[in-house]
Amino acid sequence: MRLGCRAFGQSPLLLVVGIITTEVAIAWKDGNRSECVQAYVLGLKQWFGLSKSPQRFTPPEHRPDWFWDAVVTNQNRERRAHSKPLLSHESIGYTDTWLDYSFGAAQTQLIGCWIHGGRYWSSSLRLQDLVLSLPTLNASKLSRRLIRRIGKLIGVHLENDSLMPELETGICAPSSCSRSEVLQDIIPRFFDAFIFPRKSPGRPQLPPLQGFVVADEVSDWSNFDLEFAIMGIDNCGSTSLHRGLAQHPEIVFSESSEDMFFGTETVHRLLPLKSQVAKFNRRMAHAVAAKAEATVGTNQQLASFHG
Repeated sequence: MRLGCRAFGQSPLLLVVGIITTEVAIAWKDGNRSECVQAYVLGLKQWFGLSKSPQRFTPPEHRPDWFWDAVVTNQNRERRAHSKPLLSHESIGYTDTWLDYSFGAAQTQLIGCWIHGGRYWSSSLRLQDLVLSLPTLNASKLSRRLIRRIGKLIGVHLENDSLMPELETGICAPSSCSRSEVLQDIIPRFFDAFIFPRKSPGRPQLPPLQGFVVADEVSDWSNFDLEFAIMGIDNCGSTSLHRGLAQHPEIVFSESSEDMFFGTETVHRLLPLKSQVAKFNRRMAHAVAAKAEATVGTNQQLASFHG
């Protein structure tokens, strides 16, 4: 058995059905298309519909009021129709509701992407840096359009000077796409369609995004090589429990003391990055090998003693 935090981040799945109500128009230049681009174009609505999930959750003290306004409004609409008592912000399970929704939505899109033969990517566009790189007049116009559009996307009014530093979202792309193809071919068109989805005479064009976007493939919490976790506060006995269990030959800990991996590497993430899973699993494999070697040495000493 191995120690870890497999349960960290697990929550009941929510069935999220997305309907694309806006026109998605993404055009590639004429010429040879890679296998990645061809697959993306053929299944454009599918890939686009399996994207757009947030990749991080908001700490309790920073959760937005607009979300709870929407929850209360939607639930009270049903309750009025059935003559049930109306809900308030204090009666809807503030903490659990938000986390269940966030983790469930992200995991549902990840699984949906995998089912359709795709790979899921966490992508971040540095909006403020992008705007600052433009000439002043163009930057001002684009910034205002971005603020209005992003405000509509997240359902909250944003002030003229409140452009968020980054726009981070999940993107589903065909499995044939390499990381460089996702960065160069998929992400720029995705963000262009995501932020400004309709064709119109005044529709602005995003400038080239190279240098302003990053992408890392996403994995699932269940892919961590873990089976259970010990969590505790100061002076609650978790260290003694750790030391006692460590004596068992079939129990392996990822660290000889406290492991801060999930408090630093994956903090606030709704889904772990594939690189993070691989990094932790390498550490766990090393710990397993070290425990096996130590166990063999102990057995040899015991055999020598009894001999």
